[in-house]
Amino acid sequence: WLHIMFNKSLFIFGLGLEENEVFLRWLLIQRAKYSRMYNRPLHGWYVGKDIKPGKKFFLEQLGFEVLEISDYNILYQTLETL
Repeated sequence: WLHIMFNKSLFIFGLGLEENEVFLRWLLIQRAKYSRMYNRPLHGWYVGKDIKPGKKFFLEQLGFEVLEISDYNILYQTLETL
């Protein structure tokens, strides 16, 4: 799973990335360092509801596009049509 984490685009949905999830935050920081060190741009998307400005800033600095939604049901309905 480390190969996927460091070499593929990530879509994060349903993960809070709260302050107590230090290991996941550290892993995302290492992913960004790896990307810069080898000049391999990695893409990422984070989907959430009521995202705090600090978390949004953190994720954007790591190269993630933050997608804020107001209702998860709309997302589920959209995914069903794909």
